[in-house]
Amino acid sequence: MTVVLNQNGAIQLIGACSVDDAEPLLQLLLANPIAPIDWRNCDAAHAAVIQVLLAAMRPLRGPPAGTLLKGLKGPAFGPFERGNASPAAPKMQQPIGAFGSECRAVPEKACLTRS
Repeated sequence: MTVVLNQNGAIQLIGACSVDDAEPLLQLLLANPIAPIDWRNCDAAHAAVIQVLLAAMRPLRGPPAGTLLKGLKGPAFGPFERGNASPAAPKMQQPIGAFGSECRAVPEKACLTRS
């Protein structure tokens, strides 16, 4: 498995994370709302995994191992943290796992409907 909760309580991404890793990653994020995400050993990640990471809005321990992933730093992910995640990381609105069973409504105009 390429997404695991390590012995230090961090969610770790290892190797090439496929689309099949997006759901386990989401489940780990929901079950561990304060666990940092460590992707220093991540070589590649499917877009679904990247979307979960973006939605989580948590600091990432990095940089990642993969050259392409290193290029993702910036406004979307913020600066990569070396070593342990720091409490000085930017605070986000509502990270995954912080809203319990609540769900944000989608504006009507954003929905695609047939006329």
